[in-house]
Amino acid sequence: MPHLFTYGTLCVPEVMRAVIGRDLAGEPAILRDHRRRLVADCVFPAITACPGSEVTGTLFRHVDPATMDKFDAYEASFYERRAVTVQLDHTGVIERILAEVYLLSPTEAWRLSDELWEEAVFVREHLPSYLHW
Repeated sequence: MPHLFTYGTLCVPEVMRAVIGRDLAGEPAILRDHRRRLVADCVFPAITACPGSEVTGTLFRHVDPATMDKFDAYEASFYERRAVTVQLDHTGVIERILAEVYLLSPTEAWRLSDELWEEAVFVREHLPSYLHW
């Protein structure tokens, strides 16, 4: 079963419950050489390759196929699920692990704004209305 790295709305427990119907235990992880920005005119982010940058997020290990199907249905069509290597820091011991992530398709790069996405801002200003999609 694949591991999944999330970096946006799926890091928010209320969104996770709305998407898959339950909580999912995860752990902090970092994806290097990528950057996270808001999708233009949206309240959610996307990530793209960007040497020297990094994205913090959550790693969910051993995600079953039925749950991955729910994530695939949730993610917009302009994302592609790809395998990447993420890093976890276990008190100074770095673990690298292969995980799936939803990246903005290169042909859809025009959708990305220059604005940063911040989880706290999303939760404070957009979560209630977002949950009623």
